[in-house]
Amino acid sequence: MIYLIGLGLYFEIPESLLKKLEGYEKYVDVYTSYIPDSVIKKYNLIPVDRKFLEEEIYKLFDKDIAIFIPGDPMFATTHSSIYFEAIKRNVKIKVYHNSSIINAISRTGLSPYRFGRIVSIAKWADNNVKSYQDYIEKNRNMDLHTLLLPDPAFEDTEELFSKIDLKYDIIILSRIGFEDEKIIYGKAYSKRPFSIVIPASLSHYEKEHLEALKRYML
Repeated sequence: MIYLIGLGLYFEIPESLLKKLEGYEKYVDVYTSYIPDSVIKKYNLIPVDRKFLEEEIYKLFDKDIAIFIPGDPMFATTHSSIYFEAIKRNVKIKVYHNSSIINAISRTGLSPYRFGRIVSIAKWADNNVKSYQDYIEKNRNMDLHTLLLPDPAFEDTEELFSKIDLKYDIIILSRIGFEDEKIIYGKAYSKRPFSIVIPASLSHYEKEHLEALKRYML
């Protein structure tokens, strides 16, 4: 049996589920997002990287294993590939869904219905690699907001901003789910994990929401 388990934004898993996993080999994805060491120790997890999740995991399909995943376990292609490969091989697999950064974007004051393609930014990206900018422009041409998901290897926003050129107004979703979480309007410092929203044009109520939140955050 395989479990794909979402850690959500708050890294909390119910005891009833943990009891079902007694005797399972428990892994945690540290490739697609930042996982605090405290969470790894709390659930006694084995950190695994991209190579393990995309290649080595299939050698363990005959065992009882659980893969803990930041956010929701079916958000990234890496994880959905595991799910569908198990189905193809007739291996029993269960999914425990949880919250992800997608659930938090409404806290910016922007309508979730007006977001376009989600854009990932790899650590190796720089000003000579323009694909992320192309996707942003495509969203803006359709008057859609953009959610940027930086590589978790970026230690902070300072490192990210030194690598890429963001010429638009931005909103930073800083450490959502942690005790020190913030929503920051404009370029500012945040250590990981963080995501960035680039707004398109604003509707009347989005403007009202943004202004209210700006005052609240002062």
